[in-house]
Amino acid sequence: MYSWCFEQCDEALHIKIDGEVHGEVKSVKIGKKLTTIKVILASKEELVLSVNLFDDNGSDICRSMTPLKRSKVEPFCVSRTKFAERWNKFVSNGDSEEGRSSSSSGIESDDDRNSSYSDHQRSPCTQSDVPISTSTDGSKRKEGNSITGIQDRTLRDNFLGTFDVHVNNLIAPHPSRATRTIYHEHVGSLTDSFKENDNGQLVIMIGMLTCQDIRTENLQKDGSTKIEILGGNHTRQALQSLNQRGVLTCQLVKVNLYRPLPLTAALAIGYQHNALLHEKRKPLSFIDKVRLMRQCRPAHNMSKTQLNEWKDMLVTIFRAKDRRKMMAGYQQHMHMARLSDEIWTKVLRATEKVTAVNEKFFRPLMRIDEDEKIKECLDILMEDGTKVFQKKVKQYIDEGCVKSKKTKQTEQPNVETPNEREDSIVLKRKYLTLKEKHSSLLHEFEQIAEENKRLKEELENIKAAAESKGKKRVRDSDDANEFHVGEKIEAFWKDADGESWLLAKVVRLNKNDARVQYEVDSGIANVPFSWLRKVSK
Repeated sequence: MYSWCFEQCDEALHIKIDGEVHGEVKSVKIGKKLTTIKVILASKEELVLSVNLFDDNGSDICRSMTPLKRSKVEPFCVSRTKFAERWNKFVSNGDSEEGRSSSSSGIESDDDRNSSYSDHQRSPCTQSDVPISTSTDGSKRKEGNSITGIQDRTLRDNFLGTFDVHVNNLIAPHPSRATRTIYHEHVGSLTDSFKENDNGQLVIMIGMLTCQDIRTENLQKDGSTKIEILGGNHTRQALQSLNQRGVLTCQLVKVNLYRPLPLTAALAIGYQHNALLHEKRKPLSFIDKVRLMRQCRPAHNMSKTQLNEWKDMLVTIFRAKDRRKMMAGYQQHMHMARLSDEIWTKVLRATEKVTAVNEKFFRPLMRIDEDEKIKECLDILMEDGTKVFQKKVKQYIDEGCVKSKKTKQTEQPNVETPNEREDSIVLKRKYLTLKEKHSSLLHEFEQIAEENKRLKEELENIKAAAESKGKKRVRDSDDANEFHVGEKIEAFWKDADGESWLLAKVVRLNKNDARVQYEVDSGIANVPFSWLRKVSK
């Protein structure tokens, strides 16, 4: 085993093992074992090292940082959590000095959101790298193997950084990549809020290059390029409206920029932006989520393979744990997303006339088993309103026109054919055989239950006898002042040959016991006060 330490070289933290520099450190984590630390290098190599072998004086940087206080209890000779926090903080401080960005997912923290506008007013943002993950080993393995993990790596690999972009260079997303349609009322409320409070941009938008050869240094020039906005489309339209009126105080906006992304990745980052940000946002409605699911369908009539691919895409976009969790939370959405284009068009027209449409509103409709009946109900909804619509849907459900297994069937007279009669005789014989076997098993079970009860009682008696025996030999604890050093007493002794009270001399008095020396063999042992007594006369 070799000693190891950290060393600062060229403003970067390196690890030195047995006096030789091994590589640049990117992060420090707690290892699986109680005394290990895991060091992640820039080359993605992982080193598992014993914290007990860390050399506090191995380098200038280790000597300058006060060594952590070591515990008196082994094997926790050093607090691993504080150790990892201290050196990770040192690494992160070094990264921040080099201008590295702390946000690559497109969803900024509270501090980022609070400072976004002030930073936006001060200086342009430079290109940033994707930060190193600080996840645990388990989550790292899951990330590598799961669909969500692959999608996260795609986003990290294509992330360019946070840039200042001229507001006129922003364009609406392609219809296939739009997570929802534009709500003009929401745009109006954002415009009024920006104008009244002079806050400008409240959150960083998510953008994607429309082609690979766009130069990022030209983003601040009006008309130099086009950036497709995947998240923050309402904010884009509100800011452009203010700019057209000539009342926008700053024409540069913050955008987390990505290279051209696959459809699933573009929808995923757009959905996360709309679902997780809470400042002046309009939540995605039930219809918005269904529309988003329909956009990523591989085909209108999906095969079993295509259906599974579609579910995997939805797991990625909606950040569900797996397909089962996705079905549990969005089953109604997925049923509506598989409707034909004709029915879906009727749904959209109906929702324009009916307010407060949610998942619960369409749940009874989706139980109907025939498309023609669903169309009829939607036509009634558009023409006659919700009450007549709900009455018609209930009528079809009562008639048994549903997909449920509880479909009502008309009763028919039970007329047995000769073959059915033969099968009935065979089944009766089989039933009688199984019934006889069941009775035999019940009898065996009763016998086993009685034996089990008897054994339990016997075990309780053995325990009670052992406890009573222990109480006889162990006397009540007396005050330590009852004995004094050098006094001859009798100490209880127990070994394989039996148990007895032996003569002994008190050597030292402790808090809960006494150290005694037996006369029979001069042996020394710590004995509880309850096992000591005065010499019997």
